[in-house]
Amino acid sequence: MRHVWLMSIAEHTRPDVEQYAEGINPKDARASAVVDDFAELFPVLLGWRDAFPNDARTTAYAMRTPATEDGHLMPGWQAQWDEVGPPYRLDVLPGGYVKVSDYSESEPNGRPPFNRSHILR
Repeated sequence: MRHVWLMSIAEHTRPDVEQYAEGINPKDARASAVVDDFAELFPVLLGWRDAFPNDARTTAYAMRTPATEDGHLMPGWQAQWDEVGPPYRLDVLPGGYVKVSDYSESEPNGRPPFNRSHILR
């Protein structure tokens, strides 16, 4: 089975908490992308920084998800995003560096009880 990486830009909705970034479902986000390889997320993220220059910070969330052979997302990705949450956070730092935070061992976001075996790696 083929897998792709799905990423959406986050919103910094809490000015009182500088590091807070709300993960937005890719269907509702200002920008989202599907790429074949994790490394391809970085130029997309840096491109978003240039596309949204008024944002003081650029943050995105990403997850690996099953896809058809031609790269289209398989059904179920949205439930995975909403219930489990994307396991990777990417923050653009000064100088164009990208910090990657791995939340794959965190508790799922969804409604309990939730079986952790549903998390795709």
